Amino acid sequence: MRNTTFGELPQEVRDVVADHGGSLGEFTSASNGNHAEIAGVLRTGTDRIFIKGTRLIPEQHWGGAEAWSLRNEAAVLPFVKPYAPELLWQVETEGWLLLGFEFIDGRHADYGPGSPDLDAVADVINGLASVKCPAVVRMRVEQRYTALSEDAAVLGGGSFLHCDVNPENVLITRDGVRVVDWAFASRGAAWVECGFLVPWLLRDEHSPEQAEAWMTQFPAWKDADAEHIDLFAGFLARQWTRRDVEGAEAWVHEYAETTRRWAKHRGVLAA
Repeated sequence: MRNTTFGELPQEVRDVVADHGGSLGEFTSASNGNHAEIAGVLRTGTDRIFIKGTRLIPEQHWGGAEAWSLRNEAAVLPFVKPYAPELLWQVETEGWLLLGFEFIDGRHADYGPGSPDLDAVADVINGLASVKCPAVVRMRVEQRYTALSEDAAVLGGGSFLHCDVNPENVLITRDGVRVVDWAFASRGAAWVECGFLVPWLLRDEHSPEQAEAWMTQFPAWKDADAEHIDLFAGFLARQWTRRDVEGAEAWVHEYAETTRRWAKHRGVLAA
């Protein structure tokens, strides 16, 4: 949905951003992500910041779905240090909501078999498992799938979940690993975080057997009910197959295919 550059924002919005960041320079749009109308790196007088924003829809609750996701992200960031970038400012003016984040200088993680980056990813998963889910996290992961089955309730729980620890959201820096895009942080069963990760491992050349073997290092996954994992794999495949339609972005086709591969491996989708 991204189709706006910083220079196209109303002058009043740019002026407010300048009040926070000083003189404004070049803006480079982000090539990844799809949960904001504008996203990218903005050079300021002394630094670089990452901004995300969207137009507000006055007649919709919280200004619309995209605005809600940005507000959710802003609310949870203080609770997930040191994994997340710092939120520097939040601007709501002239029909726009913008967030300004600390710029993270790093590369995207490599999820391929044998990659040393997987150790950093495991550290993140284990670290998040120790974070007490703050009260500001209102989204419940099972709500994504209740339209598919009332059995989605088995995904519920009190653990804090990022829900999208994909390679594009994991940055390897000189100072360690950082995770971005917390827009859909939710509460749920701890093992579900691992479940979301499986299709990304498959995309990066793991077999289903390899991906699931790697997951056994996490107690929550190892102790999870196999039937619940089967349900979740099936939910992902059904949900993303519905989105895998003509005209969808390439990454949607790719992700839908990996979810189907996993569901077939679990025996919950016909081969």
